[in-house]
Amino acid sequence: MTDAMMRAVELPAIGAALHVTQRPIPEPGPGEVRVRVEACGVCGSDVFLQKGGFGDAVSLPVIPGHEAAGVVDALGDGVTEVAPGDQVALYYITTPPDDAWAARGRPNISPNVRRMGVDLDGAFAEYVIRPPAALIRPRAPVPPAVLAVLTDAVATPLHGLKRVARLQAGETLVVLGVGGLGSNAVQLGKAFGARVIAVTRSEAKLRLAQELGADEVVPAESGDPVAVVKALTGGHGPDVVIQCVG
Repeated sequence: MTDAMMRAVELPAIGAALHVTQRPIPEPGPGEVRVRVEACGVCGSDVFLQKGGFGDAVSLPVIPGHEAAGVVDALGDGVTEVAPGDQVALYYITTPPDDAWAARGRPNISPNVRRMGVDLDGAFAEYVIRPPAALIRPRAPVPPAVLAVLTDAVATPLHGLKRVARLQAGETLVVLGVGGLGSNAVQLGKAFGARVIAVTRSEAKLRLAQELGADEVVPAESGDPVAVVKALTGGHGPDVVIQCVG
């Protein structure tokens, strides 16, 4: 065991302020990997956690943070999937190997799910422990701040647009809200070849949506945005709407 310490941001109790503390650098056990964190996003779920939104499921005190990327630092016994020095994105939920919901591609609704930053210490720290199955190696180097958000803030709208809505080139997509998820939904919609209409209250985010490629932007609080969208689509309305507010 190492006696070295690391900095971490800790939530000591529900409703309490997060604070910087010192924690022992964790050692990877068998089948585990220690990652040196290079970047970690701040998600709305972290605020939800601090306000008690996860109820009694939180293992307090806990280190939040689940949108993370870093470099493999140390391996536990039996780990062969990654090597020290590998750049990785961290997937924040894990389930047992034989989990039935995971086998169906729905690990997020499994009663056996374990969530980094909620049930387990997360990545608001210099180091974090993850199993190899929760590590994703990019094909080429990616800036850490970009890689960190791919498994959540990008993957969430990607799942909605590709697997649920099955957005097609030439269709019209309306993005409601241009925050952390909505800004990525705008870019994904354009990548799919769709016409993108962004609706938001903030003038700054209207400009952001335009910069990210939205074909039209609609102020949510000026007039009737539904009527505006209908007019923009010849009265037919959009093919797909993705709600990214709150």
